[in-house]
This record gives sequence, C-alpha cells and structure tokens, in this order.
Amino acid sequence: MLGRVSHVTDAMRLVFARRGYRLLFGLLFAGFLAFYAVALPAAYTGGRMGWISLRFLTPTLGLFALLLSALVALSLTFSAYGFRQAASLTQGSGAVSIVLSLLPSLLCCTPVVPTALALLGASATTIFTVGGRIQGIFATYEFHFLSAAALLLLYAVHRGARQLQASCPIAG
Repeated sequence: MLGRVSHVTDAMRLVFARRGYRLLFGLLFAGFLAFYAVALPAAYTGGRMGWISLRFLTPTLGLFALLLSALVALSLTFSAYGFRQAASLTQGSGAVSIVLSLLPSLLCCTPVVPTALALLGASATTIFTVGGRIQGIFATYEFHFLSAAALLLLYAVHRGARQLQASCPIAG
C-alpha cells in the first residue's frame, strides 16, 4: 500500500515542480468542482443542473464533489505532463470513472432513460414501467456508483503515476 502511495507522491513532486502544471491542476480542480457541485444534486432538482442545485448539495455529495474533482484534475494533470514528455499515458479508467460519477444524477431524474427507451421503440407503457425502475436503481444506489467512480479514479491516478515513473526519471 505504501508503495502505491509513494508512486503517486513521487509523480506529484515531479509534475508539480513546474508552476504551469500546478496552475493546470488548480484550474481543472476548480472547473470540475463547480461542475460536480451542480451535477451531483441533480437527482433532487428533477434533473435540472445549475446553480439552483447548490441548495441541494448535501455534505456527502459535497465530499464526493471535492474528491472526484481532485482525482480527475490530478489524473488529467499527470496525463498532460506525460504527453508533454512524450510518455504514452492512456487514461481509459479516468474517462470511465467520470461517466460513472455522473450516472446517478443524470439517469435518476432526467429524461435520458425514457428517451433512450423510446428510441429503442418501447411502448409508452414500457417506458413508464421500466424507465421508473431503472431511474430508481440509480437513485437508490447513488452512493455506490459515486464510490465506484472514486475508486476507478484512484486507480487511474495510480496507473498514471506508475507510467510516469516508468517513462520519466523520478527522484525518490
């Protein structure tokens, strides 16, 4: 476990030694924090995302917004540094975790599920029956989806740090 943490701290020392990457991380963090702060409570606003969502931001959703924002920003900053240094960093798990973190709020109370069912040719009865069940699953297990997204982002950060360590000289 400590080896995994040391990979990340070594990579952070390497990447954040340059002011530009500290600035990039800060901008990404602020942008994703604003995004997650209005996107995560969408289940409580009938699917509407906007500044009105901040009134429904619970402490748990606020912590997830902070955690997910920091991990996404760190993963993308590692990727930017790696690409800049000609390292081949693939962050597929980072993209998957971003999508997974948005599923509960976007699929719970928005017209995404009924629209998808309608596009598949489902009848109105099926849309109302199945759509509500699918939306209920995402609303019920929101914490689990957000936790899975955070774990995937942790994996993406760890993998990015290991790839940086393998391709760049990291002084330990």
